[in-house]
Amino acid sequence: MNTTSCSEGLNAFFNEFVSSKTNLREFVVRYEQTLKKIVEREINEDYISEHKDRLNDENNLILKQAASIYTRNIFQKFREQLTDSIRFKSEEGEKDDEFDT
Repeated sequence: MNTTSCSEGLNAFFNEFVSSKTNLREFVVRYEQTLKKIVEREINEDYISEHKDRLNDENNLILKQAASIYTRNIFQKFREQLTDSIRFKSEEGEKDDEFDT
């Protein structure tokens, strides 16, 4: 992550609950409320990831392994990429002295 995107992320985070007219006391209260919301959202996601069944095909060992180690969101992305990769076919091609095609 470069410095600009990190700065933009922080600006977006603070713009949710702070304006130029927010005093220090309000800032602290709103900051704590926002952090509580973030923690609650993460706890909820962890619970769903641990208790929701993600597999449709129990015989697919690659997906079974991925489901055991990835979070729900990352597992979904992995499954999509795996499904996309299955569409491609590989064949042995020409062999030269130095390169295989």
